[in-house]
Amino acid sequence: MSGKEFLKKEFDKLEPLFIKNIYKKAGKWYADNDNYFEALMFYIKTGDYESVLALDWSNSNILKNITRNNKDIFLEIVLKTPTKFKKKYARNYLVFVLSLF
Repeated sequence: MSGKEFLKKEFDKLEPLFIKNIYKKAGKWYADNDNYFEALMFYIKTGDYESVLALDWSNSNILKNITRNNKDIFLEIVLKTPTKFKKKYARNYLVFVLSLF
């Protein structure tokens, strides 16, 4: 077993709420450092669609991150974001909707 596999196995043993908090903090760290796609990936793991839409996508070229391998992530954001967040962050939500075209 490699070191990475060992760490993954040990990480998976942690309490789900603790793991969720780690992912949220990692997402915030990436967002604070203008790495929005990486932030998005951690926020999605926690189901935090509001944080995804709250990011400043106007200065980011989100389209470069859409590939065949991760288009399902963008589709998930469009389909699973609660309506109240779609309305609150309508402009950013539309960025994701339009990016699927």
